[in-house]
Amino acid sequence: LFTAQRFGFGKGPSGPAGPAVPAPGGFTASGGTKSDAYQGADGEWYISHVFTSPAQFAVTALNPAPTVPSSIDYLVVGGGGGGGCRGGAGGAGALRSTIGAQGGGQSVASKAPVSVNTYSVTIGGSGAGSTTNCVNGSNGTDSVFYGITSTGGGGGGSHRGKQGNSGGSGGGGGSFNPG
Repeated sequence: LFTAQRFGFGKGPSGPAGPAVPAPGGFTASGGTKSDAYQGADGEWYISHVFTSPAQFAVTALNPAPTVPSSIDYLVVGGGGGGGCRGGAGGAGALRSTIGAQGGGQSVASKAPVSVNTYSVTIGGSGAGSTTNCVNGSNGTDSVFYGITSTGGGGGGSHRGKQGNSGGSGGGGGSFNPG
């Protein structure tokens, strides 16, 4: 899971970390692996929080100016499906994002407004691959943030004609039975 907030969390676009107050246009937050401020391709300034395990994203202060929106960009990806035994590959997890067109299984959404609050982060795990003929790989599990769910990928089909499982992106079909 990736979250980014325009203008930075508690620091300005060109200086080192400042006091624990929002930078102009920003808010203060913690959680995940937090980046330094960087300028995006759109010319805006961001700080990213990247989550690879379940955790909390905590917004602790907002900019008091009523004209400054407090919203985040996000990228939520479900866990990938496991491959089938002697068969199809596992499918990719679904993708929900505010960042723009990224490809199959994706939904582009609006920025998410935030308030001083703690937001739970669930990271979807990958599905187990199959080691037994006629048994498909397991589906990946869902990733969830801010009420947004990205479905895990489908497990791949196994040998002897098994179809792949449905999921964020469906798993590939086993031998003798394409996807």
